[in-house]
Amino acid sequence: TAFYVRPPAVNPMLQTAGWSQQIEAAKAADQEHRSELLVSFAGLPTKVIIEEGPLDSCFEKAIKENKIDLLVMGTRGRQGVRKLLLGSIAEELFRQVTCPVITVGPEAFCCDTPFTEFKHVLFATDLNPLAENTARYAESIAREYKAKLTVLHVLPAKDKKHSARETEALEELRALVPAQPEFNFAPDYVVEHGERGDVVLNTADRVQADLIVLGAHPEAGVPGAASHL
Repeated sequence: TAFYVRPPAVNPMLQTAGWSQQIEAAKAADQEHRSELLVSFAGLPTKVIIEEGPLDSCFEKAIKENKIDLLVMGTRGRQGVRKLLLGSIAEELFRQVTCPVITVGPEAFCCDTPFTEFKHVLFATDLNPLAENTARYAESIAREYKAKLTVLHVLPAKDKKHSARETEALEELRALVPAQPEFNFAPDYVVEHGERGDVVLNTADRVQADLIVLGAHPEAGVPGAASHL
């Protein structure tokens, strides 16, 4: 299912006399987008849905009505002031939707073959109470693709006090994703120290990961703060 949510067709700031023209222009643009999407997915049975309205409610409705198992989204990698002002649409959605989400950033390798093979999966976890659910997805992907699985936890910058916590974290990782006969390779368990985002990216580069699996916390506090700040 190819899903596109567009801005409202009618600009309420204009007089009602111009609304019919805006609606007709939106219909023409919708038809053009529909044709483009069908061409993009030529060879696959594809349903195109174009909606107008709030993103979160439109996605929730589409996921429920179409029994969606997986949501795939592109991300633009907003940073700094642009993220502060505009937020991250992908982040807003994957904290709310009921299915897992694959996000593809602007620096991701180009998928130009009919079948993408994940050979190495990196599962990064903060070992929170929700981690087990995410771990099952990481295991499932590793088994399905017969991929190598690296399980990573990041602790604060290293000092002597953290040596005991490092051993404890390794034990928690092994319990969270135990080695199984179904795995093609035994998982690697890694505990690193430093800033979480940097360590995850550096580890993904070091092990040449094809896919990073992360869990998302439910949004808490001020609405929108998680995806803007």
